[in-house]
Amino acid sequence: MREFNTTGPCNPALHYTVMREALMATSLEQVKKGRYFTLFAPRQAGKTTFFKLLLNLIEKEGDLTTLWISFENLKTVSKEAFYR
Repeated sequence: MREFNTTGPCNPALHYTVMREALMATSLEQVKKGRYFTLFAPRQAGKTTFFKLLLNLIEKEGDLTTLWISFENLKTVSKEAFYR
């Protein structure tokens, strides 16, 4: 049974999730063209969930390999340590 999730990225199999099909299709086309894009939204608006779903879609298509990088835990790291 699915439930509401407010603590992190949603898993559509476990959580109620707003699926942004049009935005997903547009973003996938941007990626295929080698274009950059940004997704700007307030906290807890589904940005991480969206990007994780997009990465899964890209991997399913098989043309590209994706990589998830988070700098969230590096807020207090010095510039020198970061670049090292």
